[in-house]
Amino acid sequence: MINKRLRILIEKSVGESFNSKGEINEPKIAEIIKVFKKLPNVDAIVALGLYGKSLKREINKTTLEITSPVKLSATKIKNITDTAKKSFQINQTKTVLDSSLLGGLRIKIGDVVFDDTVQNKIEQMRGAING
Repeated sequence: MINKRLRILIEKSVGESFNSKGEINEPKIAEIIKVFKKLPNVDAIVALGLYGKSLKREINKTTLEITSPVKLSATKIKNITDTAKKSFQINQTKTVLDSSLLGGLRIKIGDVVFDDTVQNKIEQMRGAING
């Protein structure tokens, strides 16, 4: 179980790890890691682990992940990214190839998923038929 003081330190550190645009502040992260390393061993291990997970969660909130069954052109990726930026803060775009989708795209930003894949449409029809 993590103590309250350590939890507050981790939460504060995660917030300080990004600049005003939501981009990673690498020098600040290096400073924070040095602070965590000065903690007693058990606290340092717990703090570094939780800090890493929390950073990843925050980064994912501003990462656009485009999953497609085929390689997309740079223009298509840019168009999708520009459209997403109208409603979401996007600092990074990743593309993933998944041939099992059969067609269409799956767009994910943090916890928000837009699934317009053939695979998803088949699953929706299967659910409607099976009731």
